[in-house]
Amino acid sequence: MNELILDRRRVSLVKSANISCYLKANGWREQKRSPEKFALWTLENDHGEFEALVPLISSADYATRVRELLHTLELVERRSQDNILFEIETCEADVIRIAGPSEEMFTTPESIPIDEAVSLVHGAREMLWSAACAAVQPQAYFSKWEFREASSYLRNVRMGHTERGSFVFTVVSGIDSNGVHVSAESIDRKATLTLARALSRIQQLPSLDPDLSDATLLRGAVEEGVSANLCEAVSEMIAGNAVGGGIDVSFSWSRIRPMQTDVPSNLHLPQSFPRWLDAASQYLRRFQLPYVEVLQKNYRLQGMVMALDRSPSASAGTVVVEGGLKGRLKKIFVPLAGRQYEEAVVAHLERAPVTCNGELVRQGRRFLLRDAREFAVSR
Repeated sequence: MNELILDRRRVSLVKSANISCYLKANGWREQKRSPEKFALWTLENDHGEFEALVPLISSADYATRVRELLHTLELVERRSQDNILFEIETCEADVIRIAGPSEEMFTTPESIPIDEAVSLVHGAREMLWSAACAAVQPQAYFSKWEFREASSYLRNVRMGHTERGSFVFTVVSGIDSNGVHVSAESIDRKATLTLARALSRIQQLPSLDPDLSDATLLRGAVEEGVSANLCEAVSEMIAGNAVGGGIDVSFSWSRIRPMQTDVPSNLHLPQSFPRWLDAASQYLRRFQLPYVEVLQKNYRLQGMVMALDRSPSASAGTVVVEGGLKGRLKKIFVPLAGRQYEEAVVAHLERAPVTCNGELVRQGRRFLLRDAREFAVSR
């Protein structure tokens, strides 16, 4: 190959720790270390014995030494320096590869229509977001405003370079916006793990239940990360591939955070899946109950009664109080019964403010005060 990485700045930014991590993961052994200078690594395989010097500190010739090391790895692995360098840069992260049409399906060599590329990238974004939501709380459908932790995770996901052979793009999960690798306990690993398991389940379900006659299978898959959002995202990616062949999704797990469980790493989702995925999505949207998010355990509500709702024969009902929440007025629904509801009726007629305590939650798009107590009318 004899390829040369010409981007000197990119090469100079490679951390020696990443290089050592990569070498160790690929069977190299450190034999000698000269503090603050270099480390000598060796490898023996069927093609012979090889040596590599890893510079340990930044210096005037740091980029030159890294280039020499990349050239050695290119000869050993018989792969391009660019791909090797990318794996060194991301050795601490999980990398997801999403492949669209295979090379023989290209109408123009090594390119696809831009609309297909947009469908793949947008679908991948939605796929990762839904997996991150499921990592926080598995459920059948997610509204866009739910799970701020998942949205925060998505802002740190990076898109890597495309690869040759088919339209393959890489997604790097586990590096924050400043290029810092995040901890193993953070949501990034949970999200990629959830995604791998959920896609594996999606791969199996159409053959197990092709006409969705046994809904218990699909409902059970929700606990494994399958959601209406995930089904729609995968359907978008497959349907956007106009030349056919489906998509392939593969996972390369962080070399410093190896998987402790058996997780599928290579998945194929065929061109025939979108019809089943669309039907599954519609079912899951109907199946989903509103997500309940606890906002404040002990919330004191103060405001005006704006509406009342109680059937003629019932003793309990719901009142709507307009109260302050984070500096803004919000309509908060308060279930009340008996004397408390009667006092709310009086407050509404007299336009008098009310107060009560309870647990403030967001259910779907509504704010709800649960377990209301100490309801009082201020006169």
